[in-house]
Amino acid sequence: MGFMNLKWTGIAATASFAVAALLFVVTFDGKITGFFRIGDVLPLSPFVEEASAKIIHGEVGYDGQMFLTIALDPTLDHPGTIAALDNPKYRYKRIAYPLAGYVLGLGRPAFIPYALVALNLICIAGLVLIVGMFPIG
Repeated sequence: MGFMNLKWTGIAATASFAVAALLFVVTFDGKITGFFRIGDVLPLSPFVEEASAKIIHGEVGYDGQMFLTIALDPTLDHPGTIAALDNPKYRYKRIAYPLAGYVLGLGRPAFIPYALVALNLICIAGLVLIVGMFPIG
């Protein structure tokens, strides 16, 4: 692993962090839930406060909303969690990312959304690092 690989990894990490920070501050008005594209058609996770969430009206929501819902309650103990999932059996098959967010967020609902976003940023830099290990040509 050479200097150039670390250089490009650093550039990717810096650029992705800058874009995430810009989105967080400007586009999402400081609401971390903006990264999860939460709609108002399905019920909201019982661990997300509606008043402090960035919700897109008239939309069902995307995978991010489902990942966040599972990460906030990975054992599905709260009955509202299952109600907030569009297809619980299918969604629970994809538990690795939400579980990693739960662990990184120390199981605290206030930290978990930030942990999920941090995992995405780490993965971007990690992928650049891995791809850079393979010689071209």
